[in-house]
Amino acid sequence: MKKNERLISDNDIANYVVCPQAWRIKASSGSSDRLETSRGKQSKQIRQEWFKANELTSSLKHYGKTIYLLLVFLVVVIFLWHDTGISLFRWQIAQKETSLGVPTEIVLIMLLVGAIIVVWDMVDRHTQRLQKSSGIAKGNKVVASRGGAAPEAAVLRSEQLRLQSKPDALMQEDNFLIPVDRLPLSKKIRDRHVAKLITHLRIIEETQARPSPYGLLIVGQDARSSRVLYTPEKKLWLDELVRQMRAITEGEMEAVASPSKFKCKNCDVHSLCKFRADQ
Repeated sequence: MKKNERLISDNDIANYVVCPQAWRIKASSGSSDRLETSRGKQSKQIRQEWFKANELTSSLKHYGKTIYLLLVFLVVVIFLWHDTGISLFRWQIAQKETSLGVPTEIVLIMLLVGAIIVVWDMVDRHTQRLQKSSGIAKGNKVVASRGGAAPEAAVLRSEQLRLQSKPDALMQEDNFLIPVDRLPLSKKIRDRHVAKLITHLRIIEETQARPSPYGLLIVGQDARSSRVLYTPEKKLWLDELVRQMRAITEGEMEAVASPSKFKCKNCDVHSLCKFRADQ
């Protein structure tokens, strides 16, 4: 690739898949982003809630580990106390015993352990509910997200390919970097969704030591997870799309319109297109 070639984004590629002519009009005007509609605002709000849920899940997992370590520490203390008679409390209450003949401090520690177990169980249950609602499998760690504390970490870029993409999240699985896209208002997976995901995977393959085996699409408000395998066929498909886009930009080929009443009605550049279906 030429270093001075235009940087193509995942949104560019998704727009091209929907309609090459609409993409050409947007590219020539210097913008590839859709105008924000009420549906777009709703989608953005749901995705923001999803980002927050993922952040909270990570925090709760950290708190859960801390509570677990505290519980283990207290159990060890109790056994040491029982075996060696070590006294951890120097107050007068430590010299008293309950009616059952058990040192008061032992009773207090056991009550504390019980309280910690209850809190730990509550945190663990809430973490599992959030994990399930996010559509990300238990055990997979989200390492970056567009709505997280460091959104720039979720930006993928390849100078060699002159491609850039912004997955909604990146998660770690068996040393593989897995891109995730959230589609809160979609009822089914379409080619434009797959094209964006394959763009993430193509950049990861170019910039990482090894390609990721798949990407993840989380569809609908019920967060249904769907894996999209990164296959040689999908890689060639994406490369051909990019080749066509660059050829159109250089004037080496014409952008072919793919009009339909539904697409043209929802296209934000339909007023500038002579191929629109509602003419």
